[in-house]
Amino acid sequence: MGVPRHGEASFVDDFLLPEHWCFHIYSYHAILELDGVPYSISPGYASVIPPNTRMVYRYKGPSEHVYFHFRDPGGELLTEFATIFDLGEHYNSMDDRARKAVGRTLLDAAYPVATLWSLLCEASDHQAHLGESPHGNAIVAAAIRHIEQRLAEPLSVAQLCVEVGVSYGYVTRLFKHHLGLSVMEYVRTRRANQAEHLIRSTTLPIKTIARNVGVPDLGQFNRLMRQMKGLSPRSIRRQEYDQKVRD
Repeated sequence: MGVPRHGEASFVDDFLLPEHWCFHIYSYHAILELDGVPYSISPGYASVIPPNTRMVYRYKGPSEHVYFHFRDPGGELLTEFATIFDLGEHYNSMDDRARKAVGRTLLDAAYPVATLWSLLCEASDHQAHLGESPHGNAIVAAAIRHIEQRLAEPLSVAQLCVEVGVSYGYVTRLFKHHLGLSVMEYVRTRRANQAEHLIRSTTLPIKTIARNVGVPDLGQFNRLMRQMKGLSPRSIRRQEYDQKVRD
């Protein structure tokens, strides 16, 4: 457990803990990718992340959070948690108690452990009060599967609604609640991530990669990559080549 400060030496951190759960309480704005799926985090948010999940943090500046890394003694006690959630009015109290627990690590080993489980129970009660449901998560998961399977094809929110059997407004609210992104923001993020991977790891022509991620117009593809990655496709490839030369 600890209170680290990130986003100073680097704006990106990449973590993978094979055996430990992660409970974080955030006091900053950032994007957190979990196994490639982007989530928006804000001050007052928390996360409960299962073991063996790739966590990529994309910071916007100096960023500080309280963290606990731990094993679930029951093996399945935390499976009903939403991954990212807003603590709401509970944030200040829970953040303060978490920080005090970190400060007492060396003085009283039992106190931080007790505090951790108390915080998790409170977070669970808060989620239940807000009406977190597997149904909502299942719809988002089904929508994401549809998007991922058709990323190279034209995509529309209207067609997505038909596929998952819900209204436009409902799927929009679910995406905003669970991912912090609109449906099309999620699609653009996934297309840009997939394109960057292909640009860096293959020798496919840029126009072929653009078609493979569903943006066949090269002008539009260039704008997407500049907006999402800060570089043109050719600049990303040149950057990757220069890095390999240096290595």
